[in-house]
Amino acid sequence: MEIRALFWDVDDTILDFEGYVKETMRSGFREFGLPEYEPWMFERFTVINSGIWRELEKGVITFEDIIRDRWNRIFEDLGFRADGPAFETYFRQQLHDSGILMDGAEETLKELAALYPMYVASNGPASQQENRLVKAGVRELFRGLFTSGGFGVSKPSEAFFDCCFRQIRELDGMDLKPEEVLMIGDSLTSDMDGAIRYGLRTCLYDPKDRHGSCGMPIDLRVQDLREIPGLL
Repeated sequence: MEIRALFWDVDDTILDFEGYVKETMRSGFREFGLPEYEPWMFERFTVINSGIWRELEKGVITFEDIIRDRWNRIFEDLGFRADGPAFETYFRQQLHDSGILMDGAEETLKELAALYPMYVASNGPASQQENRLVKAGVRELFRGLFTSGGFGVSKPSEAFFDCCFRQIRELDGMDLKPEEVLMIGDSLTSDMDGAIRYGLRTCLYDPKDRHGSCGMPIDLRVQDLREIPGLL
């Protein structure tokens, strides 16, 4: 495949969102006087949070709904009574400064940045994702930062990718075709499905082999980010 540029998801692709959540639940539950964090609670967080993001991707809810309701829904599922919006504020403040890289991310990004123009394509607030990539020491490897918070539309919508390609033309003067861009991410719904429907090439990062039989026409699958340069 002839690839001229790379789009990268952020959470659980470049940065370790799972590790961040576990630590923040552990410290936050103590700070808010909640029951002590236990590993099973993260599994419940994952189920509820994934469902919420799918609702956002489908346009059923907005970011404002997430800020207001996410932790209320999680606490209800865990059997707690707590101030969800207050915990959301704490959660986002901690996330803003979290820059934990996924295994192999730094060396892979540096190697590929020398070969391709790279752009972040992420669902999340623009300032938050920018700051986290700065904290991780990899922001300078990307020529553009495309976020749902900045665009006002989310992956996997066609409108999100329209905005990405328009920004590339305006920023870099590159008139790319979708099939010349590789979307690298961990999500079947926002990353793979959105990219496939738009005509992009796709690379699924699946370190725990959770999506082996998804049936989607994905171009590349890796369990280690360091595999990607050799496949291109």
